[in-house]
Amino acid sequence: MAQYDTIVKHLLEYFASEYARVALGIQNVEVLSTLNTEHPSVKMLHNDISLKIKLDDETAILHIEVQTDDSRVKPMPLRVLAYASQLMLEHELNVYSVVMYLRPPAGQNDPGYLHYERGSDFGMRFTYKVVHLYALEGESVLDAALTGLLPFTPLMVSPSSMSEAEWAAKCIDAARAAPVDETTRATLFLQCVFSVTSVTLKNFLTH
Repeated sequence: MAQYDTIVKHLLEYFASEYARVALGIQNVEVLSTLNTEHPSVKMLHNDISLKIKLDDETAILHIEVQTDDSRVKPMPLRVLAYASQLMLEHELNVYSVVMYLRPPAGQNDPGYLHYERGSDFGMRFTYKVVHLYALEGESVLDAALTGLLPFTPLMVSPSSMSEAEWAAKCIDAARAAPVDETTRATLFLQCVFSVTSVTLKNFLTH
């Protein structure tokens, strides 16, 4: 959805380290720089964010795509392969690609790989990581103080002890109290409210 695209790309850049840790599932990762997301080819490729990162044993590229819904124009494995291939050609580093899905049921049929072969002479296997943000425990994200993910906590799994309204209020309060500058706090807050509205509308339409 267009409502998410602009804010997601802004948050990916502003909170790059947080998204890198969530994407890779590790804490010890250092973001060295944000790379150009436009890659000239026969057709211009433009990914969501590419980061040059330092891991324990290598310097590599972390490429993150954020999806509200399933990819419609091209299958996601082909899209991710195109982005990763261009990044590898450009930087000559290993590329680790991650696709983050914001809300259900997006991504449930994303295999996380592209594989084909013909005998022993031809073939390839390309794998990437699929993260369903909506399947994360929302309270654990709040407890971990992952500020950049605050706008999407209403889309995550809420605590069983809270009603939908109580959880929405807690998410909004957390965004309102985020330890960032006033402009960024307002952005987090407004996007959090939009996520709450999105969940409420979805529940209304499905009942």
